[in-house]
Amino acid sequence: MLEEVNFFVILGTLAGIYTYYWGIKKTQINFRINGEDLFLIFIGALLCGILGAKIPVWILNWDKIIAAQGIERIWLIITGRTLVGALIGGFIGVELTKKIIGVKSSTGNLFAPALAIGLALGRIGCFIKQCCYGVETNLPWAVYMHEAYRHPTQIYEAIFHFTAFIIMFIKIKKNSGKLKPGTLFPAYIFAYSIFRFITEFLRADAIITRFWGLSSAQLICLIVAGIIGGNWLVKYINLKRVK
Repeated sequence: MLEEVNFFVILGTLAGIYTYYWGIKKTQINFRINGEDLFLIFIGALLCGILGAKIPVWILNWDKIIAAQGIERIWLIITGRTLVGALIGGFIGVELTKKIIGVKSSTGNLFAPALAIGLALGRIGCFIKQCCYGVETNLPWAVYMHEAYRHPTQIYEAIFHFTAFIIMFIKIKKNSGKLKPGTLFPAYIFAYSIFRFITEFLRADAIITRFWGLSSAQLICLIVAGIIGGNWLVKYINLKRVK
C-alpha cells in the first residue's frame, strides 16, 4: 500500500511540473524569466511546500516524537502531512525564492493549476492509504474504511482540486498571456480554504482546538481566507476611490 501511495505522490509531482512548464510555454512568461530562475522558483516552492506540510504535524506530535525511540521516532518524523500547510509553504517558497533571485514577474497563475493537479492526485493516494478519512455516514456513496462506512473525504478533495485544475487550465489556455497577474492563485487558495473549512466537519481525524471547537486546519483556513478576502476588499475600495 505504501508503494501505491508513493506512486501517486510521484505522479502528482510530475503532473505539477509538466503543468507548470506547459503554462510557461503557453503564456510565454519565459521571455521575462529565464529557465534557470524558473527552475529555482519551482524548487523553492517544492521544498517550502514539503516543510509547510510537515512542520504543523511535527509541532502537534512533538511530545510523541520526543518520547519515541529509534525507528519509531524516524517513522513519526517522516509520516503525516497537512495539505493546508503545503499550500501556504509552497506559496511562501515561490515568493521567497523570487525575492532572493530578484524576479518581479508574477508566476502565481501558473503555480496554481500545477499545485491543483498535484494535490488532486495526492488525495487519491490518501484514499488508498485510508488516511484523512471521514466520519461515519449512511449516504449511498459511503465507503467502508476503518471498520465503518464513512464519508470519502479524500475523494471530495480530489474532485475539488481536479475541478479547480480544469477551470484554471481552460482560463490559461483561452487567455494565454492576457490573464491578469495574481488572479488564479489567490482565488484558488480562497476557494480551497472555504471548501476545507466546511469539509473539515466531515473529517474523523480532525485535530480539535480549544478555539470555538474548531480544528487546527479550520483556524488556518479562516486566517488565510480572511487575509485574501481583506486584500480583495482593500483593492475594491481603492478602485472605487480612483473612479
